[in-house]
Amino acid sequence: MLYPLLSGNSYLVDSAYPNTVGYLAPYVGDETRRHLQQFRKFSLPEGVKERFNHRHSSLRKTVERIFGILKSRWRILADRMPQMRLQQQCQIIVACCTLHNFILLHETGTPITPRDPHVRDPPNVQLYNDRNQIAMDELRDEIAEMISSRLH
Repeated sequence: MLYPLLSGNSYLVDSAYPNTVGYLAPYVGDETRRHLQQFRKFSLPEGVKERFNHRHSSLRKTVERIFGILKSRWRILADRMPQMRLQQQCQIIVACCTLHNFILLHETGTPITPRDPHVRDPPNVQLYNDRNQIAMDELRDEIAEMISSRLH
């Protein structure tokens, strides 16, 4: 069951963050591996939770690699961000990402499509409460089941 509150995107976060609306964290527990190096060192993921964690960790590594690419292309992101308001810093980050994507699209000859006018910005919600945690845990379980069923 997908909750209206959860429709949209979430940040992939590590286990230091709670699994709540907008933040998709890995499963934690003494018996559940969650880092790629643990899977490489010992064995393939076992069970639904570890399969989810393996995919989650792989995606996080990809995001981290992309951040590295962006920082190497745009020195302002790698060096200290100039002393300015947070809103301006965010605008610089968005501009660098937009230019990076524009360059990639141009290099590959991919046409640029406009933003879907039906996609709305996410509502302003309280992120940390028990209801949101339970809802996000259920969403994570659904994703884990889909990953596991596709692998078998």
